[in-house]
Amino acid sequence: MKSLSLYSIILVLMGCFLTGCLLDDEEETPIGPGETNNDSGNSNNNNITGNGNTQGLKGIEVAISTEAFWFDQDIADREMNILANNINGKVKSVLIFVPELQNQLATWVASRTNDNKIDVLVLCGVFPDSIYKAENLQPNGSIAEKFLDAGNMIVNTGDYIFFTTSKEGSSNLDLGLQNMTDAEIDMWTGGYMEPTKEAEKYLPTYTVFSSGRSFNTDKLIAPWVPEVLFGQDNERSDPAVIRNKNTNGRIAIFYQVEWPDEDLPRGQVMSEFILNWLPTVLLKP
Repeated sequence: MKSLSLYSIILVLMGCFLTGCLLDDEEETPIGPGETNNDSGNSNNNNITGNGNTQGLKGIEVAISTEAFWFDQDIADREMNILANNINGKVKSVLIFVPELQNQLATWVASRTNDNKIDVLVLCGVFPDSIYKAENLQPNGSIAEKFLDAGNMIVNTGDYIFFTTSKEGSSNLDLGLQNMTDAEIDMWTGGYMEPTKEAEKYLPTYTVFSSGRSFNTDKLIAPWVPEVLFGQDNERSDPAVIRNKNTNGRIAIFYQVEWPDEDLPRGQVMSEFILNWLPTVLLKP
């Protein structure tokens, strides 16, 4: 089976997502509900080590919104295809939502909000208006905030998380993150992020890079705490995961860096994160 194309993913999502149809495994099918394709194209599955037990991932569903800012759309399409191919068949389902399908993304987020398991929403630097009204018009109770507060995870690569709502540029500014966390958290920091011991264990592809927007972990405000730091420059961190101790909602960032760094292995490293690190959370008593 050939690796997946973005065009084929668009076709299946438009034709099958709302009806829930499944395609014959003998066809060359894109990733959709229940589909399996282990051909990962340009990915490097040899670097996905696992932690010895990925069984817990079988209940996890992943949605990827490909609309990009701070890196080119074709790069986002390529990297998110790598991510999707690497995790497909190991999680319950993975769906790619291109910019034209943001209403369907909102349906996915709402329907996975209170299903009593951790689901994952991946963003590429754009926070879709369909799940959080642009210009902070719904600072509380948005579809995205309800998803996060229900104990799910939002992962971002590209521009400052929750900052931008379209390819044309910013809209929410730093209030997006503050509204989503109900805390005065900002990301006006950056630096050269050296791999930590956790990165060496779980993200074998990750190497040092210069982050433009990172978590300042010393200034996180309760109930938000750093859960795992993969790249560090003193008190600043990217990639990193922070967790709300009250809700178990998680926010993760990877490669929040502006052009021209187009060759960063976003898809490979993010798939290593899901396959290698996430099971350690799922297996906790």
